[in-house]
Amino acid sequence: MTGNPDLIAYVNGEFERLSQAQLSIMDHATQYGDAVFEGLGVFGRRVYALEEHVDRLWYSMKYCRMRPPMSPEGAIDIVLETVKRNRLETGYLRLLVSRGTGPLGLEFTKEIERPTVLIIPQVRRKYSDEQRLNTGLTAIITRTRRTPPEVFDPRVKSCNYLNNLMAKFEQWDAGVDAGIMLDMTGCVAEAAAENIFVVRDDHLLTPRPTHILNGITRQKVIGLARADGFQVSETSLTPYDLYMADEVFLTATLSQICPIIEVDRRPVGARVPGPVAKKMLFRLRDDMAAAAHVAF
Repeated sequence: MTGNPDLIAYVNGEFERLSQAQLSIMDHATQYGDAVFEGLGVFGRRVYALEEHVDRLWYSMKYCRMRPPMSPEGAIDIVLETVKRNRLETGYLRLLVSRGTGPLGLEFTKEIERPTVLIIPQVRRKYSDEQRLNTGLTAIITRTRRTPPEVFDPRVKSCNYLNNLMAKFEQWDAGVDAGIMLDMTGCVAEAAAENIFVVRDDHLLTPRPTHILNGITRQKVIGLARADGFQVSETSLTPYDLYMADEVFLTATLSQICPIIEVDRRPVGARVPGPVAKKMLFRLRDDMAAAAHVAF
């Protein structure tokens, strides 16, 4: 279930049922995609990596020259209050800040003073444990390339997801589970909504964070893997590295960790979810269970 109208959202200082919550058609989020957001995972009433997500939201606002609507501590409080009001044991929150409401026309942007703040709850699961642990996912490399930092820095989590969406259409047309995008140099960037890791001889390899969204779950997995004694390198990867890998897996808030068993119809390793991905999934879940921010 993803669209429960009885769930309670936060809209500019007020809590409202999803069935009643509204956003002005004059908001810059709808006019220009002029907004930034974070996706937050709720596991056992705990919001995972909440401070890290809020920090990244503030970096995104700073990059986009938006005025923060509140303090980071205030954002943490309303996230936890949203979880509490929904009695949300396990789910997902979209924390979104747009530049605000104003007249049509880019020239009026500088006159907007009050940002829009939304928190949208969902009860949502992206992949099953059957997929994560037993069957794995299939993927293609898409023709759609990741937006380069020369155009707009991909480390900013903005609401302009059109190139990601075009990659998803390619994925759906191909009948596979994931679409992997390259950067403008032909190196592996990320999937349309997840970061990517390659395992070779128990060495974890992942693209450098300068040409991708530097995912919070990605950062957590790097830290957990190193703590477990794995060597982890942020480096340039090509499609060859995906085809020759022992394992490939994706990371994201909703996906957690999902093994890729096939890329471009070529088998990855033994074409089954590998031991490193499984180990890191359970390590990540242990870390989630110990998250500091308990909502209720």
